[in-house]
Amino acid sequence: LRYPMAALDDLQHRQFEHAIRDLMLRDGCADAVQVGGAGDNGADVKATDPYGRRWVIQCKHRRAGLAGAAVGTPDLHVLNGTGR
Repeated sequence: LRYPMAALDDLQHRQFEHAIRDLMLRDGCADAVQVGGAGDNGADVKATDPYGRRWVIQCKHRRAGLAGAAVGTPDLHVLNGTGR
């Protein structure tokens, strides 16, 4: 499973979360699940890798590719709190 950057850029936000989940499944995270939505506490995808490490991923998709706005610090604080 591979996604060219242009294909990722064309995805809507929920489709992007599912693509990230699919990539985690591809890479051996058998329990990867898309959990993003209202009340997700900043987690869009959760998974456990083959080494037993837990992943909590917040997906940020720039509408304008590299020209899009950067992810802000508040988003990172929310994700950090969710991970803890």
